[in-house]
Amino acid sequence: MREFGGMQRGYARVYAIREWVRNHLRFLSRSTSERTSAVDTVVERTGVCRDIAHLMIGICRALSIPARMSSSLDYGADPTMGAPDFHAVVEVYLPHRWYLLDPSGVSIPTGLLRIGAGRDAAYIPFAAIFGTVESERPFVEIHAVTNAATGIEMPVFTAKAISTW
Repeated sequence: MREFGGMQRGYARVYAIREWVRNHLRFLSRSTSERTSAVDTVVERTGVCRDIAHLMIGICRALSIPARMSSSLDYGADPTMGAPDFHAVVEVYLPHRWYLLDPSGVSIPTGLLRIGAGRDAAYIPFAAIFGTVESERPFVEIHAVTNAATGIEMPVFTAKAISTW
């Protein structure tokens, strides 16, 4: 409440929360586990996309802003970062529709293919693993198609929210 409570309700407040999370945390691959909480993420100031999304969701909900997690395949990422990978982002409900934001700041939101949305990561896991498993990066091959005549272009970065209806 001290940080965001005095702000006007709506998009400006949600965007300020996204910026606060993005500016106060550092995305660091393989830095956490499935047991990492939002409190752990705030204390450590690092996390993976799931942790960063959980923190933003927690802040939004504390301010009575409906928020949920969305799992996606990030095909719009910079190719120098490697092959497309799974990515967790946040959706918030503002009047009449849901809006997607990436509080980690590492994806190109227009280059995300949505897999599912739910209360938190437990509701929309990328995989359900039982027993001892050696995890490898998923192999997903996607080819973006452009067509200048119809206005279909490659994904471009935006820090603004994207409506997901």
